[in-house]
Amino acid sequence: MERRKVRFSSGATAVAVSGLSALGVLAAPSAGAAQSKGPVPGLIAVEGPMTGAQASTGIDMADGAQLAVAQINAAGGVDGVQLKLLKLDDKATAAGGVAAERKAVAAHAF
Repeated sequence: MERRKVRFSSGATAVAVSGLSALGVLAAPSAGAAQSKGPVPGLIAVEGPMTGAQASTGIDMADGAQLAVAQINAAGGVDGVQLKLLKLDDKATAAGGVAAERKAVAAHAF
């Protein structure tokens, strides 16, 4: 697995391990991004069809991401930051995907 440093907006640095693709990217802007509100440390969005005909796929995706979050948190989090998962339902539609992404951006999630 590839490791890389991650800098949270608080200035804390952590090591992110690739292979956590269900969690997305654990990167945050550096302290220089203080002018605009950046991602909330530890808040990770997972988007998928949580309802509708493809709900079983989206629920499995969210369950896998939740398991990874639980394991990371049990190990102390990322540089002491406990992760939280924001589950977003895109209903397996383009419009649902846009709406879910807007919710992720509004919540300042990774």
